[in-house]
Amino acid sequence: AKKIFLLSPFYIQSEKGDPMRKMMDHYGTLTKSVAQSCNISFIDLQKQTFDPLMQGLDDIEIAQDRIHPSSVGHMAIARTILTHLDYKWDN
Repeated sequence: AKKIFLLSPFYIQSEKGDPMRKMMDHYGTLTKSVAQSCNISFIDLQKQTFDPLMQGLDDIEIAQDRIHPSSVGHMAIARTILTHLDYKWDN
């Protein structure tokens, strides 16, 4: 493997006070700590992918059950990962 990433868990919920969202944010913090202690790259899918995406779309458009992403959600994840792999986007 050329590069290893740890990805944060996510919950497609724009209300940050939601109990499940809070739990996933906590797990994300723990995952980031593990990545740092192992000197592994970390991608925060919640903050880098879904929080910005939810500013323009309803949560339900990204994942009907808030857990399993739709094609829109999967494309957003792919774009985030490819960006971290230094993929050069052609406008």
